[in-house]
Amino acid sequence: APEPCTNRDFTATLARLLRRPALLPVPAAAIRLVLGEMGEALLLASARVRPQTLLASGFRFRHPVLPAALAAELGLD
Repeated sequence: APEPCTNRDFTATLARLLRRPALLPVPAAAIRLVLGEMGEALLLASARVRPQTLLASGFRFRHPVLPAALAAELGLD
């Protein structure tokens, strides 16, 4: 999608679409303790990625916002 989102936004949107509660987040310290460097790299690292080349070329996303994209992928649309 053209706009990046945080894990918190993604989780809240997914929970809302599935009509499930978004429980308490897992503390980063627990992830580091259990998974070490792998947990840091896979679960805690951040990357703010934007599709600049696609946007510059005029590409039109079928689902440009997170709720619509998740609903489509989950078959809820």
